[in-house]
Amino acid sequence: MSTRAMYLNDLDRLTTEMMEYICDKLCRYPEMERDEESLAELCDGCGMGEFLCNILSHEGARTNETEKRS
Repeated sequence: MSTRAMYLNDLDRLTTEMMEYICDKLCRYPEMERDEESLAELCDGCGMGEFLCNILSHEGARTNETEKRS
């Protein structure tokens, strides 16, 4: 496995852990919604997923540029 692939795997692991913490510990909706289906709809509309994708896309592009310079 390349260094870049290992880095992206580590980044993926860290961001997954971050999202689990945010959803499980910080989000107020699980306590407010008793219905799993309603909670799933709220989660689908959560902006954190988009933020996470932006972070990963930016970091992936940055590592590509670094590899090109090497």
